[in-house]
Amino acid sequence: MRRYFRDWNRSCRMKGELLSLLGLARRAGRLAAGFEAVKSGIKSGRAKAVFFAMDLSPGTVSRLTGFCAGNIPAVSLPESAMDISKAVGTKCGCAAVLDDGFAKKALEIIHTE
Repeated sequence: MRRYFRDWNRSCRMKGELLSLLGLARRAGRLAAGFEAVKSGIKSGRAKAVFFAMDLSPGTVSRLTGFCAGNIPAVSLPESAMDISKAVGTKCGCAAVLDDGFAKKALEIIHTE
């Protein structure tokens, strides 16, 4: 039982850290939110990491991962599009981090899970 609560607490902490980091990147101007903005960020080579909601449609997910083509990490987050929208401040289901530092920290938070 303790292990369950420890894992749950770690998961909640990771969720809060990651979403606040995405919000900070948005305020710093280092985040592209929404499918078209993410697509243009990937095609221009500015995107360092792509994150998408767990409830995003499979077609959109396959198009995003196709644009990334293995060069850019594309990560499915355990959050809904509404959670990401609240953190970022605009309605979106996917976001691309455009800064190396923010991308490195976000991937570090995910991989410590």
